[in-house]
This record gives sequence, C-alpha cells and structure tokens, in this order.
Amino acid sequence: IANSDWSSDVCSSDLKAAVAHAREQVAALINADPKEVFFTAGGTEADNWALFGVCDQLKAKGNHIITTKIEHHAILHSCAFLEKQGIDVTLVDPDAPEEEIEKAFRPNTKMVFGETIANPALVVLDIEKFARIAHRHGVPLIVDNTFATPINCRPFEWGADIVTHSTTKYMDGHAMTVGGCIVDSGNFD
Repeated sequence: IANSDWSSDVCSSDLKAAVAHAREQVAALINADPKEVFFTAGGTEADNWALFGVCDQLKAKGNHIITTKIEHHAILHSCAFLEKQGIDVTLVDPDAPEEEIEKAFRPNTKMVFGETIANPALVVLDIEKFARIAHRHGVPLIVDNTFATPINCRPFEWGADIVTHSTTKYMDGHAMTVGGCIVDSGNFD
C-alpha cells in the first residue's frame, strides 16, 4: 500500500464513522459514554478482556476474584486459566444471602463477576446486592448482560461497573453479526 496514512483512506474513514456510530448506539442503549464502549470479536473475548484486564490493572490489590458457580462455561474456563496463573477464584451461590457472600471476600479480592441471567442456568443475578457487597470491599462488579440485553436490563443503573455483551446474540437486532463489546461505566477507578 503506497499510502501509509490510513486515516486518509476512504475505506478506513468510512469504517471509523461506522464504529463511532455503533459506539453511540450501544452507549445510548446502555446509558454510557460512547468513549467507554469497546468492540471485540465475540462475547467470550469481551468477558476475557474484562477478567484479564481487571486482573492486570489491579494486580497490586491482590490475586483473588469472586464469581458465581453457575457462570457460562467460557467464564469458568477462563477462571481455571487464571488459577493456573496464580489467581485464586472463589465460586459463590448467586442466591446466597449477603452474609454468606461477604465471607468469600479476602483482603486481596480484586473483582466480582456475574451474569445478569446465567447461561444456561437461567438464574437472575441480584445485581444491586452484588454491587453493594463489591463496593463495600472497594472492588468492581463486572456483569455479562448478554442474555438480558440492555433493552431488558441496564446493569449500570443497578451498580455494575463494567458490562459485557455478546453482540452476536441479540444486540444487532437479527443475530446476523459476530461480535462482543465491553463497556466501562466510568464510575470505578
């Protein structure tokens, strides 16, 4: 390619505009800042960005994460990988009372992860309860909102800090694309 300045290429300009427009649409659905929307190749990649990214960014905080025991197998496989990397993972019952979930926290806990509606268990996560507990311990709550979609649930409004989606499922309107997205609420450092 003779022109190495991709920003002047007509195709890349069109793509930049399309991505910006898609970010605005997703941000409007989720009630977020478009600058905080990032697209991935799939929902699992979005979840992994969230899991691995927070583990990396908060490595000084510790090496422990909490998730529910009924997560999608992709999350549980990623947690198993993290365990091989020295991250301790505690699995909790999503329907457990707050006091029981509190016991799972350690001084080195760095995040909590859950699905709005667990796939395939179809258990609904009490986002507000998990957010309250996570924030009491100074850690972010990451929620995979794929199954519910932002039409049915906006996890930021219930206290989630990071939300992921598989855009392949429902967000494109007719399940004709493959992708994912991760959105930061901007409320947690």
